[in-house]
This record gives sequence, C-alpha cells and structure tokens, in this order.
Amino acid sequence: MRRGRIFLLLGVLLIVILIAVAVLLPRLTIGGGQGTPPAGAVPTPVPQKSAVVLAQPVKRGDVLTENMLTTIMVPEETFIADTMFDDLALVVGTKAKFDLDAGMLLTKAVLLTSDQALPLAGSDSALVIPPGKVAVSIPISRLSAVSYAPRRGDHVDIIATLLLVDLDQDFQSVLPDLTAGVVSPGNVEYQAQAGSAGEVDNSTGLIKGTTANLAAQIVGGGRSAILGRTEIDPVLGQPFYVLPSESQRPRMVSQAIMRDVIVLKVGNFLTEEEEQAQANNAQNVAAPAGAEPGTTVGTPGQEPTATDQQTTQQTVVRPPDIITLIVSPQDAVTLNFLIYGGAELTLALRSAATENNDIIPTQPVTLQYFMDTYNVPVPARQPYGMEPSVDELLAPELPNDKPLPTPAP
Repeated sequence: MRRGRIFLLLGVLLIVILIAVAVLLPRLTIGGGQGTPPAGAVPTPVPQKSAVVLAQPVKRGDVLTENMLTTIMVPEETFIADTMFDDLALVVGTKAKFDLDAGMLLTKAVLLTSDQALPLAGSDSALVIPPGKVAVSIPISRLSAVSYAPRRGDHVDIIATLLLVDLDQDFQSVLPDLTAGVVSPGNVEYQAQAGSAGEVDNSTGLIKGTTANLAAQIVGGGRSAILGRTEIDPVLGQPFYVLPSESQRPRMVSQAIMRDVIVLKVGNFLTEEEEQAQANNAQNVAAPAGAEPGTTVGTPGQEPTATDQQTTQQTVVRPPDIITLIVSPQDAVTLNFLIYGGAELTLALRSAATENNDIIPTQPVTLQYFMDTYNVPVPARQPYGMEPSVDELLAPELPNDKPLPTPAP
C-alpha cells in the first residue's frame, strides 16, 4: 500500500516538471539573445552632426581656404560644441598651428586666428630632455667614443683624465722657483740695467755706484737660477746643492666622474636649412646602399649626364667629432670646466639591460693605485740591460698598417 503511494507521488512530480519545462523553454529561447531584436524591429537611429575636417595636408602657418576643408558626420554625443566646428565658414581664414594631416578633425587647439602670431616651436630634441636636465656637447675621437659605437638613447659613463703639477701658491707658477741675488742699498757693484747711472766695468757688466733701494737680479740665469735643495753626501759628509735634471713631471689621475649619462645626439644637429635641403633631396633618387662616399647617382651602365651632375651632390662622409649628452645643470658646468681646463674625456658604453645594471663605485686611478692594485713591481737595477736601449714605448709597425700601392692606370 505504502509502495503504491510512493509511485503515485513520483508520477505527480514528473508531470509537474514536464509542465514547467513546456512553459519556460519558449521564454528562455526568445529572451536568451538580448541583442537580437524580434523580426521586423527597426533600430533607433543615432543622432549625427556635421564636423569640419581637413581635405588635404597643410603646413604650420598655412592659411586655411575653403578648398582645403570638408565636413563629415559624427555622432552628436561625441561633438564638443566649444572645441569643434560644424561650419566651414568658421574655419576659413584661420592658420594651422602645427603641420596637420588630411582627414584630421579640426579643433580650436590646432588653429590660430588671423591676428594671432605663431608660437615658437622649438626643436624636437628639446622635447626628449627630462625636466631639470640640460644638453651639453663634448668633443670626441674614435678612441674616446668607443669607436663611435654610442647612438641616440644609449647610456654612457664619462671618465676624466687630468695632469696635476705642484704650484707656488703665491706666484701660481710651476715649481721649482727661480732664484735671484739681492743687492742692498749703498755703494756697491750691481748688474747694469736700463737707466742705471755709474761707471760700467765692460769685462763684468757691473756698475760701480750707489743704490737707494733693494734690487733683485738673476745672478747666473738659466739652470743655475733654479731653486734646488741642499743634501749631505753620505760618503764624504759634505753638503752639496742638488738641482732638478728636468722640469716638473705632471702626475696623472683618471676617474669616472659621471655615470649613466644619456646620449642625445652623435655628431652635429641639422640646421633648418639643412633639414629643408634633406627633405628636398629625399624626393630625388638616392644612392644605392653601401655606395662609397663621393659617388654620384645615375642610370646603371650609363655615364651621368650634365643634368644628373647638376642635380646630384657628392657626399663626403666624415666621422663625428662631437657628442651631445643629457646631464644635470651642475654636471654641464663641470664638463665645461674640464674641456677648457685641458682634461681628456673618455666615454664608456653601458649595457642596455635594465636588470643588474647598477652603478658600481670606482676608485681614482693614479700610478700608486696601479702599482699596488695590479701587483706591478718596480724593476730592480741589474748589471745588464737590453740593446738597443728602450727610452719610449713605440707600437710595432705591422704589414697591414702600410698603405697599399696605388694601381697604375
């Protein structure tokens, strides 16, 4: 009896589920595609508005005429009434503030009225200099510029090398000083000078007379007037006067003074005239890639005509001798001081990798640092030597260094 009730309840539940599926399935099918309108439905049109655009490219400062303009339809919700234009008459007679391409939507931000002057545009290079930084140029050579490897955007370190000498602090002259004898006032013999009065001894050049002031004079001149020092001979125990055998040797020091400096330009910037000439030349036939400097453009297999020679300019490629760097204002002043102070500046190219590219501290290099760090011994005096004697280091001359002979015509 109980089992029959269970079967009865299951049957009723199954009938209810079937009815629910039959009712809900059509609704799910119709409402599932919310973006699909029912058959015969017409989409609501989007309001449109006319907007003025350029029909052709214009240059900075060009006065816009009606034939340079056209209109297009844009959604009304995207039209900004205070910025855009819906009538050609509102734009005719205005000037382009920048170089504009065809099809560009015109706004008040890119146009000037007829009574407004063009703003100073400035250079493109100034746009890439970060605020608070300046650009400064320094001279380079093939050796100091990593064989001309740096390019715009590279990062380099700057190494400065200086020669230092000892100076007399009062005279600001290189030591050692020169000596002179001092003649006291009175009836003495002193060196004949211009305007001196008295009896001159022609054999000695001295004047016997009276002086009223102290007079300093170079007694011997030349090497005998150099200030030396007194030393005691360790064998004889007698004092003697020591003079330097040559002028003071400068002491050299090198150090990396600026790190992670950005390269703005290698070589000279183009002037406005050169940029215009380059743009004009770009329209002509260019020389083939890999052509030697000084070659001219012409039709292969034919001699260049007079017209070709007039319109084609020979180009001589010279290596760059200057590089422009982006540095702080204080570093720019430092570089200016070093350039006019006679320092040698050398660049070291940094890695382009951003990871593990930290700035490693460096030590200034002097002769003492070199000898101590690299364990270079001072050669001992020996009872023998090399012949011929080596007084300076000369690079060996290699066969490939000799220029090739000019072929006979």
